[in-house]
Amino acid sequence: MRNYYIDFENVKTGGLKGVEDLAPDDSVKIFAKSDTDAMKFRDIKTVMKAKARITIDDVITGTKNALDFQLLTELLIDAAEESSGKSRFIIVSKDRGYDPAIAQMKKRGINNVTRVESIGLDIKPKKEPQNKTKAGSSAKAKPVSRQAPAKTDRKIREIVKDKCGIEITTAQSAYIYSALLEGSTKNAFYNYFRSAMGEAGGREFYNTIKKAFEDLRTAVIK
Repeated sequence: MRNYYIDFENVKTGGLKGVEDLAPDDSVKIFAKSDTDAMKFRDIKTVMKAKARITIDDVITGTKNALDFQLLTELLIDAAEESSGKSRFIIVSKDRGYDPAIAQMKKRGINNVTRVESIGLDIKPKKEPQNKTKAGSSAKAKPVSRQAPAKTDRKIREIVKDKCGIEITTAQSAYIYSALLEGSTKNAFYNYFRSAMGEAGGREFYNTIKKAFEDLRTAVIK
């Protein structure tokens, strides 16, 4: 189950992009200031049609960063009450000020909290722009990830959850599957992510799931 916490003051309606693709067991909590934050009518209609559970929290104002603190408090309460270990908690904001708090959670073993700039970017990771050479021709094409068969996809997710304590998306599972098909060494594994996801994104994703490499290789490469 995915739980989204929308910093509406920061992302406005752009952060809600993709809400229509969520499942009934997903939840979206929108944190907004009633006196300043307004939602466009077309976005209200989109939210009303969403299958996910939607709530709007009227933020208590009066102090600096009040919305940020209330959003984090709500997230931590929800995370503490979640006992199945299968849920993910996603802050939707462009504000990198949340990142140190997420890093601190990881130090304490809470690995299922992330930040994105819109719901859609969590469901469908942002594609890196294709680089061009000076002559105008395309640079080396990035590898295209292949979706794993359903049984393998489930196994990949289970291994990452067991070894790294995080839930991954279908797109992320496809990256792992494709990386293992490309090469069976850790270095090849790492290089695939850097090529497919970009230098920074690939390095971050690799560091997140590298503990599961041996088990993933055994499960995929037979």
